[in-house]
Amino acid sequence: MNAFELSLIVGIVLLLIAWIFVLTDILRNRFPERNMWIIYLIITPPLAVLVYPIVRERLLRNARK
Repeated sequence: MNAFELSLIVGIVLLLIAWIFVLTDILRNRFPERNMWIIYLIITPPLAVLVYPIVRERLLRNARK
């Protein structure tokens, strides 16, 4: 196993861990467009993992209104 394969495996594992954290947070919290975020997470995992933490507080604030 060379360095490229190792870095690829480590990157995929880290993405899966982040994906699981975001998915559990989406399922645990109730907010509008929750289904859209789950679909977005399935279709574009790297982008959703990066974007969701940025907009999370705004989504939760809108759910409380």
